[in-house]
Amino acid sequence: MVNNNLRLAGEWFKKAKADIDFAKIGIKETQHYGQVCFLCQQAAEKYLKGFLVANGIKPPRIHSVTTLANRCIKITQKFTDLIPKCKILDRYYIPTRYPIAIGLTFKKEDAQEALCILSKIIKVVERYC
Repeated sequence: MVNNNLRLAGEWFKKAKADIDFAKIGIKETQHYGQVCFLCQQAAEKYLKGFLVANGIKPPRIHSVTTLANRCIKITQKFTDLIPKCKILDRYYIPTRYPIAIGLTFKKEDAQEALCILSKIIKVVERYC
């Protein structure tokens, strides 16, 4: 069972890495910073779900990075410091995808911050997975 959990977790991480690759291309070659932010949120979600799977927990069908990190805290308290950062990524889930927030724009600094937050999440996941 453990090997299956690790294999499936690896699949979550692989999908996340594809999001990360596109986010990195996006920040370098485009000005689609909202999309970069969204991809970071998606990659973080996949990393956290992969962490849960690696620890034998079926990931919930939710998209809140904050909620997922809170579930990861039950496995290790090392995710506690990430909660404020996860709340930032959660802000990118819907507004980056739909024209619901008139006048809302995303800047390069937002995308850079999202990539930085994602990097911190990945480090914790990889260290404790």
